[in-house]
Amino acid sequence: MRPGHDTAVARAEVDHSRQRRFHRRSRNGCQQCKARRVRCDEGRPICGNCSRKSTEQLCIYKNAAEASTALNTESSITPMTIPQNSPTTQNSLVPFVSQDFDWSVLISNLLSAPSAGLPLSNYPPLPFNSLLNQQASLGSTSLHPNDGSQSNELSSIHLQFTNNEEDPYQRQMRLLQHPDELAKYFASEEQRQLFHHFVNEAASDLLVIPTTHSNNPWLVHLSPLALLKPAGQDLTHDALRAAILSLASLDIGTKMNIAIKDPHNNAMYTLSEAQRSAAMKLLDMGNYVEAVNNDLESADLTVATAVILAVRDRLGGHQSWEAALVHGVRAVTAYNGPAGFLGKNVNPSRRFLVEQMACAELLGAMTNSLAPKLLQWDNDDWLMYDRGGRSGTGIRVGQFCGRAMILGDESRQLNILKRDNAQACYTAVSDNINVRKISLSLRSGQLSDKIIHVRSSDISLVLPTRAAHGINTALLCAEIALLVDSMDYDAAMYDDSIQSKVQTVLDIVDEAFSQGMYSGFLMPLIWMAVSATALPNRPESHETIDAIQMV
Repeated sequence: MRPGHDTAVARAEVDHSRQRRFHRRSRNGCQQCKARRVRCDEGRPICGNCSRKSTEQLCIYKNAAEASTALNTESSITPMTIPQNSPTTQNSLVPFVSQDFDWSVLISNLLSAPSAGLPLSNYPPLPFNSLLNQQASLGSTSLHPNDGSQSNELSSIHLQFTNNEEDPYQRQMRLLQHPDELAKYFASEEQRQLFHHFVNEAASDLLVIPTTHSNNPWLVHLSPLALLKPAGQDLTHDALRAAILSLASLDIGTKMNIAIKDPHNNAMYTLSEAQRSAAMKLLDMGNYVEAVNNDLESADLTVATAVILAVRDRLGGHQSWEAALVHGVRAVTAYNGPAGFLGKNVNPSRRFLVEQMACAELLGAMTNSLAPKLLQWDNDDWLMYDRGGRSGTGIRVGQFCGRAMILGDESRQLNILKRDNAQACYTAVSDNINVRKISLSLRSGQLSDKIIHVRSSDISLVLPTRAAHGINTALLCAEIALLVDSMDYDAAMYDDSIQSKVQTVLDIVDEAFSQGMYSGFLMPLIWMAVSATALPNRPESHETIDAIQMV
């Protein structure tokens, strides 16, 4: 074990003391925070605390002049702009900005979630805030987040799943104020309160940096889908509602976990598991009746349900966390993949759903050393649809990782074919193997060159340090995977050039740990631990993964 590793692990175990150094007094906070006697981050036009309290009203500051300034500057401040000294921004890998929000949300949860294989009852989930302070958002890498020429997409987006004149987000917020109308969708008072909790609390915790409800993509793009048809009319709508209730229950369970005597006997975890089972049962029924075929609304709802359950299961450490992914992937592939699912006129809400689905499936495929089904080599140009010239660094990293996994899977299949043909030596099979080896080598070389080019660019100069660390580790792992696939597996595990890169990744992680950065490393470390790390180094990789999870 290298010097400094024990120190890094120790830092991961003392999260609260590590966070305290970022605390500061709030002397000029808004009047609302002063009334509640809570520390204000002084965000303009609305602070993080007030945004979490479901208020769309601008904050009132110490004097009228300041309040007037806040009002006058509203149009020039992106709602997601957070002061540089805000405590909420210190532990996040990449700021959550409106221009590239879509890939950031789910990937940030998945990269910081507990590893699969642990039953919920035996693995008390970490508090949401602890998990989400580890965020690793490879997609939120807009180089000019405060550029005045960039419009605030989210505030003007209207969901396109219904023909209602009323904005579905606004309709959702109105229904929350009228229990009688909300009762059409959630039968019991308990369910309605859980939905309230999802909107008011859990959805905000899915973001790295707090923002107003009207700018939260989970509330703009996903949760209004649960209010399209009343309960009992359509199984895909009921499935999404059950998934949302399951995540809301888990969130409450994590927040109350420290206050109960036996964390393993948490009633909210039991309720969350029951709602999850109900959602999965409905997804299975939808599969049997082919609900998504020729019905894009049902497909949207199925993908949304799979995404919510993927978040819930990863955060909860559920041993069957990949089960929901199967349904989401099937819904997208029923329309010939993401490009067909999105169609020619890209719907912002559907784009959000399919990108989150691709992120979840990418991590699942990586964990199992399989090729992803959504990020196919010849069908991943949809990632660049309608990006308006915005930064695509995170998107390219995801694309590179997906393609490296595809090449790795092809290499494994080729080795199996070569082994099976070793005795008979069929000429046709041997010729096919040679052709495929040439193609594999060519594509691997081209991808490796692209990865090296991005790695050699001045990422550290145009991205936050935390983002640069996270992206570099992901790119290094993609490069390592390509090198491993180019030679015999056993030989690769002890090849100096490969293991030197593995050591570089671990050194980057140690350096980041020493600076209090814990985000962005779970995904590449999982990749290395299962496929690229030499046996002597694997315990260290697993220990580091465990340390990240303890933060």
